[in-house]
Amino acid sequence: MGKMSDTFDAIVVGAGMAGLCCAGTLVQRKDKRVLLISETAEVCHNLSSQTVGGCRGLAQWPTWTYAWGGGWWFNLARQLDVPIDMRMKGETYSFALGSRAVTTIGILNCATTVADLLLREAPPAAQALRPGLTAALQRAFEIPYPEMMTLNTTLLADWLKQHEVEEPVCELLFGFFSNVTMAASIEECKRNISVYGSLGHMRTSFGGEGTQVIVKPDAQLGLGVPLRRGFERAGGVVWSGKKVKRIIIEQDVVRAVEMEDGRIADAPDISLAVGAPRLRALLERLPEEFVQPLAYAQGVHQVEIGITTVLSRQVDWIGHDAAIHDGKGSNLVWVVPIYKVAPWTCPDGKIAIWADFVRRELSDFEGAKSVEEAIPVCNQILEQVYPGFKEATVAQSFRSHRHLWQLQHYAGPKVPLRIGSVQGLWYSGDYSVACVGGAGVESAACGGVRGAQALMETWR
Repeated sequence: MGKMSDTFDAIVVGAGMAGLCCAGTLVQRKDKRVLLISETAEVCHNLSSQTVGGCRGLAQWPTWTYAWGGGWWFNLARQLDVPIDMRMKGETYSFALGSRAVTTIGILNCATTVADLLLREAPPAAQALRPGLTAALQRAFEIPYPEMMTLNTTLLADWLKQHEVEEPVCELLFGFFSNVTMAASIEECKRNISVYGSLGHMRTSFGGEGTQVIVKPDAQLGLGVPLRRGFERAGGVVWSGKKVKRIIIEQDVVRAVEMEDGRIADAPDISLAVGAPRLRALLERLPEEFVQPLAYAQGVHQVEIGITTVLSRQVDWIGHDAAIHDGKGSNLVWVVPIYKVAPWTCPDGKIAIWADFVRRELSDFEGAKSVEEAIPVCNQILEQVYPGFKEATVAQSFRSHRHLWQLQHYAGPKVPLRIGSVQGLWYSGDYSVACVGGAGVESAACGGVRGAQALMETWR
């Protein structure tokens, strides 16, 4: 090709959790040479935490779906012999802003426990819905998890209609799932959420088929970086901190990756684990398999603002992490008292909380036109939840992005693992049909592992 090049058996472009797990699975074939390209200085950049006032914030706490084949990142860490210092997360609470009613969300092990939770704060007349609600939930618990993983393109609304679930019961369910999955609103949930993204999420996050863990010191340094080191120990090669210029495709056959610094890596198989903006930048012509999924993603707007606040005194009173909703089900914010659930993040007895706000548009923050204009709106909500919050604030930092992790819960079109229109091109990112093994980090890990498994089938 006229330039110095390195040759590999497979290249993975993108080193978030999906790309990292894809590469970590591929490298276990000892006769294959695998390259992982991280365009950021370190892997799993989206999982990095903020530091403010001497305290470390949170980005995510990974879900571990141990009942669904043992989990995805967890199994990979075991296969690569990677120690992970993690703790089980405590209870979750639901808080209604208007009534200030607090509900503990424990382990929802069966249909009756979920029905009890949903009806606990409902009007007395709603108790008449219990038989229909319990029957619908029982059907949800009876779905085998391999089948549940195939229902990521089936709308929950269609599933409920198919099973003739009455409308008031549907409203209860949509209110619950809108809150716990942080969908922007109940209407957004109705339009988009899949069976897997709702009923599967309920089972893995609250139904005893999975748990959430807090990784020390954070998800990037305590999970992503150790997995990267395990990949390298197994013989994998990492290029980090350099941008990819393009994927070289000739006559519908993938050939190589060209870096912006001129370096080239050749491989007969290249798996992309990047989001929509990078896909469009890396591929001179977008293969047909990407067109509908990316068009759908473009129509699903999401603004996420994570705020870490250091306080002069304790003002939180709920006790653990809490999903704050408007009393009708629509999520307002997810709040985590970091100093309680991850005390190592707050040295010298400092007090810090982390709040995560998700809206469809910036303007949903009372007409805000920028993230900076949205922050006072967010702080006002926190003041309503925790009286005295503003006065006790010592330092604050925020981060905002449009990373559409919600798409894993939504029923829109997905990108296949194998891009049939281009020989040797694969996809293992967040728009993949395979991101179905849990929520957030676990879903991305599932997409990466299953993407690698599909590719390895062609090596036999």
